[in-house]
Amino acid sequence: MDIHKHFLLLGFIGLMIVWWQPAKAQYAYKEPATAAYITPAPTYKLERPKRTPNKKADHPSVEVYRHHRRLSATYSGQFIQLIQTERPLPRDHELFRQFGAIYYDLLPDGQYIYGLKVDFSSHKSMLAFLERVVRPRAAAARLVVYKRGRLKTKN
Repeated sequence: MDIHKHFLLLGFIGLMIVWWQPAKAQYAYKEPATAAYITPAPTYKLERPKRTPNKKADHPSVEVYRHHRRLSATYSGQFIQLIQTERPLPRDHELFRQFGAIYYDLLPDGQYIYGLKVDFSSHKSMLAFLERVVRPRAAAARLVVYKRGRLKTKN
């Protein structure tokens, strides 16, 4: 009986080998017969549209203005005051072209303060920024401090 089991096992293994060969062959990589199957991709030359000489006359230039936002009622920190006015500034004011992220605050006496929120690591670097960057564009600029939404000091 042992011999019959061995022959049966060998027959089963042989059958598996014969059956597995065609399946294995279908997953094998096949090299293409010729390179004729590979075609180069088409190339396109992109051209920019030509501008007409009177393009500017047809389309007037549109200036972009940055818009100011109201300072938070709970803001605490340093603030560079750029200008103080009795009335709100129009949106096309020169100040909004010079600086970005401008905030305003309405004081109890009815005056408007426009300026920049600043957060520097040292007082010295903040003063250097005020002198080198801000004052050439806004001569009346000065440093003020807010605490919990209220103007505390003016320097």
